[in-house]
Amino acid sequence: YGFDQLQISDEPGCYRDAYWNWVRERDPSQLDGINCGLPPARAQWEQMMGFRGTVQPPEPRENWPRYFGADDELTQACFVADRSCQFIEERAGPPFFLWSGFYSPHSPWIAPKSCVDIYDIDAMPLPDRTEDEPWVPAAEGLSDHGAREIRAYYYAMITEVDRAVGQVLDTLEEQGISDNTIVVFTSDHGEFLGDFGKFGKGMPGNDCIMRVPCLISYPGHIPEGASVGELVEALDIVPTLLDYTGVVAEPQLQGQSLRGLIEGGDGGRESVFAESAMPGRPWRTSVRTAEWFYSASTEGGEVLWDLASDAGEHCNVAQDSSCAAALSDMRRLCLQRTMGSRQMGPRVAAY
Repeated sequence: YGFDQLQISDEPGCYRDAYWNWVRERDPSQLDGINCGLPPARAQWEQMMGFRGTVQPPEPRENWPRYFGADDELTQACFVADRSCQFIEERAGPPFFLWSGFYSPHSPWIAPKSCVDIYDIDAMPLPDRTEDEPWVPAAEGLSDHGAREIRAYYYAMITEVDRAVGQVLDTLEEQGISDNTIVVFTSDHGEFLGDFGKFGKGMPGNDCIMRVPCLISYPGHIPEGASVGELVEALDIVPTLLDYTGVVAEPQLQGQSLRGLIEGGDGGRESVFAESAMPGRPWRTSVRTAEWFYSASTEGGEVLWDLASDAGEHCNVAQDSSCAAALSDMRRLCLQRTMGSRQMGPRVAAY
């Protein structure tokens, strides 16, 4: 991937990966406690291969949410923070680039007790779900208390990550480089968390899935506490970092620098675009503006949400004759963004 150092960890505790080895170095007696269970994709792989791995789930996934089964300082977030801080402390010198990937917050909902106890489960808000939006089959029969409990554990996992990120920021300060380091905090996707009767992620890409945190800090260059409301995309992060570090971007690089926008100037996008190629899922492309959201499926279905009057995205107006002009405009925009996403790199060989 172009990194000088790479330590891989995915679903916590169920592979013999860098995280598993990190826990083994500290306290091998707690390896069973860090296991988050058998991921569905791995179960399918084991069945296909006729192979049973050495690390197996301690209990059925349906028994979660639950407390983290090992000491609080042995979570995957603690592993990422520890290795990140070690990299910062042992670096040869500036410049450096560090990408710290935290698994939390993510299903299954397993969080340290110290983080869960911060939240009052009975005070958690219920999911945003109408009577016409039943629970998905996996959550059928879920009680209000169960829905609140899941949300509390999800929030607890966010708190777990907050603590870990704080350790990394403290290390930057201890090393005397916090004022000359660009820090970006963001996520690859959100979570339904019971909204629309769903859990997990997926298309067509409601705001709870596509609208993710994006915090950028660069003391002396980015105004402290400033908030930007314009639309941006994850593709814009790399060009922004290259802009601030004085690196010339390759012409085929997608995305646009946000430097002018976040420093108080003009910028932002008129629309954001998302696409997915997950097997068995018909919804593939989506486009969102400040006023409208549109998505199309391979089966011919369409979704159009009027965000001005339906911010909760519950009412599909694709068949509403009064929205025909908006539907046509969003179809055209989605087609343009789809073609634009197929941007080709430079031709480097004859063929």
